[in-house]
Amino acid sequence: MRLILSFLVCLIFSNACGVDNAQSYNHIVKGEWIKDKADPTYRSTATIIKGVRSTFCSGTLISPNLILSAAHCFNAPELQKDIKVAFGSGPVYEQTLEVEKVVVHPDFALAWNKKVLEEVVVALHPEMAAKFAALEKVLAERPGTPDELKQMNEFKSLFTTATLDTLSDFPRPVNDIALILLKNPASEPFIPAQLPPPDLTLEIGLKLVTAGFGFPSTKETWAAGRLRRTNVVLESILTNPKELTVKGLAGEGFCKGDSGGPTYDLNQEGRTLLIGINVRNRTSSCEDPAIGYLTDVRHFLGWIECQKAALDSQSPNICP
Repeated sequence: MRLILSFLVCLIFSNACGVDNAQSYNHIVKGEWIKDKADPTYRSTATIIKGVRSTFCSGTLISPNLILSAAHCFNAPELQKDIKVAFGSGPVYEQTLEVEKVVVHPDFALAWNKKVLEEVVVALHPEMAAKFAALEKVLAERPGTPDELKQMNEFKSLFTTATLDTLSDFPRPVNDIALILLKNPASEPFIPAQLPPPDLTLEIGLKLVTAGFGFPSTKETWAAGRLRRTNVVLESILTNPKELTVKGLAGEGFCKGDSGGPTYDLNQEGRTLLIGINVRNRTSSCEDPAIGYLTDVRHFLGWIECQKAALDSQSPNICP
């Protein structure tokens, strides 16, 4: 069942998981490649690399040794292993840093990953889910036969065609936020973005900038791992879940590979204000990103500060 859940997370979040497949739509859509070291998005936006792949997800530097990202990037233990954080315009990075620890918001892990996804699997195809769970158990003990591997691929294909159309009937994820502790701090020219004050008022139509490290288009796979930014506007403010939505004026937006990356308010001189964490699109196609969803950082300031204190003191995690 764990393999089923990991597959579904990659499917549900069109902007999660790696960028090694040209058809996986990993890009800041219609974005500008940022090479200027004075650009605020250059100085605070990070790429998260898993293994030898380029962009796995994105993130934001919020203190010299702490990255803010999306929980769904790290929803399973294997997704927290063999990762590094890099800074620069890419694809050759100016700084690459080792990761000490990943902290996923506990309510995301409990409410969405385990409970809701298991319900989705059973509700969509209970018989197939049971057969696949049994097959997964067998393959954990020995190599699969050609027929068994074929069955596994057929199961994944079934979910690819059926899941997205059905998921509208199920709850959306909440508390999609995570922290990454670096073994060593980032250094100049990379500096933390500013977190928003808790009483910050946002207005619909506010001009924002979103950034990430993915493909500029599905045909330009050679361009993976480059920092891009584009302009969006605030479209709505949600309270349940605690999210914001943004849209581009001419098809701009973010998608897979940009998960966990920032949406900034750069309207105030000299300030790089982190407003939201990029988590998903309304549509499954990133050639038409339409509406993008962000975790509203304002609602998680207490959790962030508590985790920072716990990580700095190496004390047990007691944050709500």
